[in-house]
Amino acid sequence: MFENLIGETVTVCDVEVHAYALMSNHFHFLIRDPNGELSGFIQYLAGQYAAAYNIRTRRHGPLFEGRFCSVPILDERHLIIEARYVERNPLAFVTPSWLAAYAHSSLGVSIGKRQGPALLTTDETSPRVSGVDYLDFVLADHTSDTGPVFQRLHTAVHHAIHRAT
Repeated sequence: MFENLIGETVTVCDVEVHAYALMSNHFHFLIRDPNGELSGFIQYLAGQYAAAYNIRTRRHGPLFEGRFCSVPILDERHLIIEARYVERNPLAFVTPSWLAAYAHSSLGVSIGKRQGPALLTTDETSPRVSGVDYLDFVLADHTSDTGPVFQRLHTAVHHAIHRAT
């Protein structure tokens, strides 16, 4: 249901999703938002999901707490590093050998192992690396994992998750 809502939200808000990973208590997107309405995208998605979830579980009130975190992409290298960060995120609960098979992530699509959902636009990331090489890139440890951009993003996401739980 959440992925269907993402697809609807992409259409309503006119954004492009280039990478994503859905986790048990949060989600990650690599989004291009030509209209500058990223807040509207998140608000619409979270609102629609909360309404559906609350109906299904007979509960009331918001599901998400605090503002989402965003990091502007600085250049092409940064784009690939962030795509890798997003698609690597499920390693928190799947083994490296299962990462490409994780169904709620764009990695399998990025490396050509499965067809992507309509919500996904891979033309910004996929042409920059070939399938197997990209999987190796995602799985390998890199200096970018400890660099200042990664640390800033990790800290922002860590704080957002703690605010949301």
